[in-house]
Amino acid sequence: VDLVGVYMVSKNPAAAAERYRPFEALDAHRFLDVMGLGEAQERFPGVALSAEDNYLLGIKVRVKGLRALREILEQASVPYMADGKLIRIAPEHAGGAMIIFSE
Repeated sequence: VDLVGVYMVSKNPAAAAERYRPFEALDAHRFLDVMGLGEAQERFPGVALSAEDNYLLGIKVRVKGLRALREILEQASVPYMADGKLIRIAPEHAGGAMIIFSE
């Protein structure tokens, strides 16, 4: 399991990205994606979004197998959306932040 993405929403994405620039020393710049509400709505249709400023929208995690993950989610009755080679769990079912799984 690897963390491969962190998604944030901001009313001013450029300023927020600059604010988090110190994390570049930790290689966070490779996977930190700060976007405006409109872009978030386009990229993640069907996910309930907040109009608040500067919040964590979700994370992306790489796993070894999506089939096994699907089975676990179904056994636990966790709702998810499958989109090609991705599985998304909406924030309301994942502790307040979306989780995206990929292989």
